[in-house]
Amino acid sequence: MYSSKPSVNQLIAQMHAHGIAHVVVCPGSRNAPIVNDLFELARTTSIKLFPVTDERCAAFVAIGLYLATQKPAAVCVTSGTALLNTLPAVAEAYYRHAPLLIVSADRPPQDINQLKGQTLPQNGALLPYAPTWQLPEEGGQHCEERLSEALAALSRNGGSPVHINVPLSEPLHIYNKEYIALSAVVKNDAQKTDTPIVPSLMQRIMEARQPTIVVGHMDFAPEDLLSQLVASHKFLVISDSICSLQTLVKSQQAQLQQLPNASCHHSFSPDLFIHIGGALVEKRPLWLDGHENVPVIRIEESADLSPQAFGRLEAVVHCSTVAALRQLTNLPAKESVKALYAFCQNRSRDTSASFQLSQSAAVCRAFMDSLKTLCNHSHLIIHVGNSQVLRDMNQAAMNNPPCKLFCNRGVNGIDGSLSVAAGHSLATAQNVYCVLGDLSFFYDSNALWNERLQGNLRILLINNGGGRIFQNVKGVSSSRAYQHIAGHHHSTARGICESYSINYMAIKPQDAIDNPQLFKQFAAPTTQESRPLLIECFCE
Repeated sequence: MYSSKPSVNQLIAQMHAHGIAHVVVCPGSRNAPIVNDLFELARTTSIKLFPVTDERCAAFVAIGLYLATQKPAAVCVTSGTALLNTLPAVAEAYYRHAPLLIVSADRPPQDINQLKGQTLPQNGALLPYAPTWQLPEEGGQHCEERLSEALAALSRNGGSPVHINVPLSEPLHIYNKEYIALSAVVKNDAQKTDTPIVPSLMQRIMEARQPTIVVGHMDFAPEDLLSQLVASHKFLVISDSICSLQTLVKSQQAQLQQLPNASCHHSFSPDLFIHIGGALVEKRPLWLDGHENVPVIRIEESADLSPQAFGRLEAVVHCSTVAALRQLTNLPAKESVKALYAFCQNRSRDTSASFQLSQSAAVCRAFMDSLKTLCNHSHLIIHVGNSQVLRDMNQAAMNNPPCKLFCNRGVNGIDGSLSVAAGHSLATAQNVYCVLGDLSFFYDSNALWNERLQGNLRILLINNGGGRIFQNVKGVSSSRAYQHIAGHHHSTARGICESYSINYMAIKPQDAIDNPQLFKQFAAPTTQESRPLLIECFCE
């Protein structure tokens, strides 16, 4: 039976109409009518519910569900601080253009700031990252209009988080509706211009001798268009391993990474950067040395942002990335671009780059090498924690066959790395690998407090007793408070794994480096009713 609350019934009917089929639900009394209706609807439709107790994890789990399905996902929380616990994930969704719907139950407006329990102002609580649409409890036409407007906003700016706040008064728990009226599925047929870059800027790009597209963090980059631009020798393309590029672009990008800054005809000498996507792994990438004053044209999907990530910002084009790249395919080829790619290919045959790897980087390299031989490398799903492990994995991925790395790079925090990977594993039958450091793991270990997790979640934990990246930050280690700054600890994941029934294995770095077969169990197919596996590698 469905709830007696009209606004709740209209909410879930509209969620179904807008194709939101994956919903993370958190426990609570005030949001119980919403969870009840979602549960009832899931019995007869394609909607799937994923219970998660910790709201700090829940919203990140929803991001993982979005990554697995490439469709909007939702999280439903109760009133009070439950909503505030979703804020880190909402900020992450905002910067990585993830269509994340936050549904919060609330007390009636007259109860706010009246010293009522579990009550705080929730309207606008997720600003500036997610606007709030508050529903009238009585439902009706106005409620329907607000719902349509809110759910349509999920696709705005290339994907955006949205907050729907649902005030509910007592009595809450009357379930007396046998059915609710479902609307027809909504189709978004909004047309966008095919030529968003104005003629003067197109002329500027066409006149550049060695135009270079820099690809920042993108979960689903338009690789077909980028590969077309590379294959036709119209642009150089530079990206990290967190930019979703797996084929032609990745291999040529790896060659560009090794180019010397020599002043010769074939050297890397860009005279225009076109920047798409989000943040890069490094704050200051090596290829930028000597090119800080190169003009930058930013392709920005968010109408309210004009970021200058590097170089000298010359223009911002507010449009979809796909539309801009499609327009750039009409430009002629560049002989200087073709010559540089030829130079890269010849150089890669004659020379091999050697790197002095840290222990953790060597383990990441061994992990990638093992997966390369044990499974279909190009279709791997690998989530990476932030900070040093991301840099190690980025380097390891550049020297391996192409593969896609997911990472919470929107705001670069350590929170939510494991939760997103867990969410991804819930909506796919493939193995999902998560490689992360100790601070990221222990911070987000409640991601494992989830009975729905299965054996397709595989975790490689690099435990070096603190934040190793701080060793590379100039001057930090000289502080007498360094142990506090770096989060020094002596913790291990063994007890956590026992608590959550996670299969556990402890190894040493040399074990992984000397014996690639160590990860054979890691790459094995998932068996029915199997549990996740965590390998903890203790590094210096």
